[in-house]
Amino acid sequence: GPERRADVQRLRVCVSRLRRRLRASGGESAAAIKTIHGTGYMLDAESPPSAPASSS
Repeated sequence: GPERRADVQRLRVCVSRLRRRLRASGGESAAAIKTIHGTGYMLDAESPPSAPASSS
């Protein structure tokens, strides 16, 4: 119904703003947010290497 359409539109706006900010920060990382038509969105990014544990 109308509530679902409003939620979908809100999500589109949020993803669009996120992509814009990622591009503005100087990266291709905006392309890491993939649109899966009929399903939603997917973050398609390699996870950064984990930092070695610090010893105390």
